[in-house]
Amino acid sequence: MLYIALGAFSFLLGYLHDLAEVRKRVIAKKILGPLSFILFVLSLVMLCTRSPRLILPEFVSIAAWPFFGIFALLFSYSVFLELQINRALAAGKEKKLVTTGTYALTRHPSALWSVLAIGFLVLASKSAYLLLAFPLWSVMELIWVWLQDRYILPSIYQDYIQYRIKTPMLIPTKESVKQCLATLHLAMNLHKIKGGNIR
Repeated sequence: MLYIALGAFSFLLGYLHDLAEVRKRVIAKKILGPLSFILFVLSLVMLCTRSPRLILPEFVSIAAWPFFGIFALLFSYSVFLELQINRALAAGKEKKLVTTGTYALTRHPSALWSVLAIGFLVLASKSAYLLLAFPLWSVMELIWVWLQDRYILPSIYQDYIQYRIKTPMLIPTKESVKQCLATLHLAMNLHKIKGGNIR
């Protein structure tokens, strides 16, 4: 239960990270972001390794591992490639909103990948404690992206309202899938990327 609470606490640190972003508290942002991520990963690992096991057929666990890997990689791509490279290339320039690649699919692709990855990790690891944590963490993730969507991001990016009109929040649509595929090459073409979102 300690690690369920620690994972929830990591979301609170994430909220504070976004607030530091708005208020331009650079040092706080640099501390809170990595700390939030480290605590969340630690919670995941501990819940997977120190938990009673769910009674599930072995084939369910085996089949779930590849899906967990896919969504974990997509999370890493959206957060650590699309956004972090954007920030590096935008050094010394005004940050611009990323609306291509996975950010054309939904406004918060990392949240979508995170929920799906943890859901499949529950099945793959058979962790009873992670199953308990999953709904709580998912709700906290949804609260986080809602706060970003309504208050944080519009205060940082002037064109966010227009982006919100054109792109779904979390659930992809047929049109957003087409837009994602059409602009994915732009997201991977590093010399054309110039900005970043928070998540």
